[in-house]
Amino acid sequence: MPARRLGLGEDLPAPAMLQWGRWSAMPEYFYDDPEWDARQRAGKITLPILVLGFDDDPWANTEAISRLLAPAQNAKIERREIRRADYGLSSIGHMGFFRTRNAEKLWPLVAQWLERHCPDKRRTT
Repeated sequence: MPARRLGLGEDLPAPAMLQWGRWSAMPEYFYDDPEWDARQRAGKITLPILVLGFDDDPWANTEAISRLLAPAQNAKIERREIRRADYGLSSIGHMGFFRTRNAEKLWPLVAQWLERHCPDKRRTT
């Protein structure tokens, strides 16, 4: 898929887009894919997960995120609802977090979380 030309990030392989399209047509997204057994697998996750939601995301709204996370009931989920105004941003949307224009204000949220939850065990000091 020519995502770059459409302003949607990097180009994606056709099989990935076909799979995404199939999932998007299913009521419970990839949880309904019989090849994945995703609901059962999600229930086995026990790792910490950081989930960011953005107040102007038309697809991953609060309700959609809740439905996506529901099967991962054993995971240690930290959810943050990001309001654009709190960061002085006019828009974030669905893909805006990944844009370099938002790097200075938003990326530290994830970097700090990773530093807390994934310490480098190789350090000697």
